[in-house]
Amino acid sequence: MLIPVNFLLSLVCVLLLVQRRDGGRVFQLLLWLCLLHSLIAGLAIMLPDEKLWHRLQPITAAALPLMCRMALVQAMEGSVRIVRSALVVILMIVCVLLLPQGIDWLMPAIWLGCAVLMLRRLKTSGNLPPKTAPTDGTLTLRGWQLLALLLIVVALLDVVITLLMSFAEGAGTAELLLAGNLSMAGVMSLLLLLGHPSREPVVSRVAREVSAADPAIMARIDALMQEGLYREPQLNLARLARKAGIPTRQVSAAINALHQQSVSQYVNGWRIREAGERLAGRSQTVIEVMESVGFQTKSNFNREFRRITGKTPSEWRREAWEQAENN
Repeated sequence: MLIPVNFLLSLVCVLLLVQRRDGGRVFQLLLWLCLLHSLIAGLAIMLPDEKLWHRLQPITAAALPLMCRMALVQAMEGSVRIVRSALVVILMIVCVLLLPQGIDWLMPAIWLGCAVLMLRRLKTSGNLPPKTAPTDGTLTLRGWQLLALLLIVVALLDVVITLLMSFAEGAGTAELLLAGNLSMAGVMSLLLLLGHPSREPVVSRVAREVSAADPAIMARIDALMQEGLYREPQLNLARLARKAGIPTRQVSAAINALHQQSVSQYVNGWRIREAGERLAGRSQTVIEVMESVGFQTKSNFNREFRRITGKTPSEWRREAWEQAENN
């Protein structure tokens, strides 16, 4: 796979980026993967006779676009599913061990496939929420689009280089490798821009957003929540915006400015409030309560319940029952 020209600079950037706490778990894993891939790529250059690094390099390179796609899904308030990505990485591992000649074709297929999926999601799901933006939603959307296009460039360059190596004895590959290296450096740089925290003071930024957000937007969203929209398991930013009849960027900006929350945190807040009321009763199990308010997995339900209440659902129920008995 193509290696960044200035991977040492990328390494320093990633080390700084991993200090961020607000980028999301998947985005943090992506940054760590960039760090790992940079190290392995550098070792493969410095130790050309060591087969270990040459075998690990295509595996981490294949994981990079997969993690980019998952980070985008998380940024757009979607549900991150890792099974398919894990299967693709396993396929690459099998290819490295048993069919190394297939790497040159599997690799660009992975990069190109992830890029296409990212562009399709960006086209159909609207703008990104402000929490992932260095400035505003539009610039973040364009940044992710450019990242996807860079993935396509790297994939196409890989294909061309493979063809030149097979049919033209490698003529012209040096220039293409340089272009590929620059493209990979661009991918790393975009990840830095997408994850770089704004230097604008939080108070100033929130004040500007509050003044720009129409309170009527929040009133409309709250009304939908009161009608029980939050109980829909697949509810996300795009669906909420469609139900409200308001552009996604305005919905996200209003929630972020007036509640200092992401859309998922806002929706989960409504879910947990109802869950707390239901847990105080005795007619439903914890799982039934979880499903009735819109959660799909117990781990996510427990995590959000503890984040909001400081207790697990079982602890909340036990205390509610004890209080009822004492009264």
